Amino acid sequence: MNNCIIIASTPLHLFDAVIIAKQFKNFHYHLFYIDQNTPMNDYFLALKKWQNSPFASVKIFTADKSTLLNKIISKRHEIDQIYEQSLQLNPQRIIVGNDRKNENSALISKMKNDVEFEYMDDGLHSYIVEKSSLIKYTIFDNLLKSLIYGTKIYTPKHIGTSQYINAAYLYKPDLRHQYLKNTKIHALDINILQTQDVKEWVGLIMASANINLEDELSTLQNILFLPHPKELSTSKLNSLMELLKHKKRVAVKLHPRDHENAKKFSDIGIKIINPKLSAELIFLSVPADVKIFGFASTSLLMAAWLRPVLKAFSVKFENGPLDEIETIMEQNRIQVVPIDQIKF
Repeated sequence: MNNCIIIASTPLHLFDAVIIAKQFKNFHYHLFYIDQNTPMNDYFLALKKWQNSPFASVKIFTADKSTLLNKIISKRHEIDQIYEQSLQLNPQRIIVGNDRKNENSALISKMKNDVEFEYMDDGLHSYIVEKSSLIKYTIFDNLLKSLIYGTKIYTPKHIGTSQYINAAYLYKPDLRHQYLKNTKIHALDINILQTQDVKEWVGLIMASANINLEDELSTLQNILFLPHPKELSTSKLNSLMELLKHKKRVAVKLHPRDHENAKKFSDIGIKIINPKLSAELIFLSVPADVKIFGFASTSLLMAAWLRPVLKAFSVKFENGPLDEIETIMEQNRIQVVPIDQIKF
């Protein structure tokens, strides 16, 4: 049986990878978990202990992001390691979670003539065409990145659309964006995540992270998922804090890159969800009557898809018609609600 490498860089990609390896059993699957901060990553350690793992091997690749120079040096090393490990496995196929990521772009450039490349769901960007500046993802951007990382880098304008991507694995194929319309599609069977095998892996993650899920989630009625801090203006943040002040049985899940707002919400008595818990783990584990609130994000889509029983709401700050992302939300049973109509 031929080898297939799956390259993940986020918890969502890990869940994609587990589904693919359990759903399509025509390869020996090898998982690369790239661009991580430490080899002691709880998801990775749990994968290594998982007796019913669908992967023939799992490897982790780390990057030092403490300074710009360290990041460049470590990324160069990571790119070389990923390529060397890929050559050793001699795969027929490589599945990537984000073909614009520098490590993946470099690998595609190096192996495009020898290996079939495919794409697995990266979340919202599989369904909405991302708006970017005129400079990003152009020939000049690619040239600069190639010089920085010492190898050819080509990043497509839209995620999943590299010219060397032959197929895509998606949760909702019918909703994919226009640039994926002509790509061969495999629908992911989300029911696999509800199997006892996967629940065993989730339990191992919780044990590795030293988290008691019942203590973390059982007393909650509402969870609010915050966006990236750059998308949370002062006025929006103040509106949310006013809404949440003195509310009980409500918790906030900060964006992984939000290192600013934990104290602000703690100071008004709002519980902060353990940052080790990914959105996907929360949705698979939270009691069915807990309401999920967010901001037209991948997290809300995953709540609707992973646990259809959950009620999910997208907070709207401005009056007016639904935008493209909010329309996608409502197509997936996520109600768009003006902030002044939310009752916790």
